Amino acid sequence: MPKSPRSIRDYLGVLVIGALIFSILLAITGFIASYDGRRKLAAFAQEGQTVTGTVVKKHADGLSRNWLDVSFQTKEGKFYYESDSVAPATYNAYGEGNIIRVTYLRSNPDWFYLANEVPTDESTAVFTAIFQFGTIASIVLLILIPMYVFWDAGRPGANTPQLKEDSLHPRHGQPRGGFGKRHG
Repeated sequence: MPKSPRSIRDYLGVLVIGALIFSILLAITGFIASYDGRRKLAAFAQEGQTVTGTVVKKHADGLSRNWLDVSFQTKEGKFYYESDSVAPATYNAYGEGNIIRVTYLRSNPDWFYLANEVPTDESTAVFTAIFQFGTIASIVLLILIPMYVFWDAGRPGANTPQLKEDSLHPRHGQPRGGFGKRHG
């Protein structure tokens, strides 16, 4: 039996399900990134420590990101060698061997920022907006999917295939195509 061509409704269903999956992933990603940013901001406000470090190396990765490798000693006496992406102004202001201000977390010195590049709420605002958009889109799509599935449910015969009357019963007055006859 040949397959009937797909209707626009079938393609629309696949599109809506795909959009739902994408919006859920967007909401999850936005939530994780914005939560992480807010957590870091709160931690810097509560337990940030500032020391001087030394720029050990400068390099750019070709993706318009500038990196400074720095070494610093925490107030607790541990030495760290870390790398951080910085703004072009900061990158250009410091050379190898220059002293630079390093602000780190007492409980986690791997979280730090250089010079005056304090993390701000603006950096988390983008991810918060992504989370909000993904959540709203997911809710709207979750409302639309049942509407899509049950749109024709109330109409009589909407979910049953239509069979031609001619295919099951012969018209009045027509022979039944040799049914019951013996050929001899």
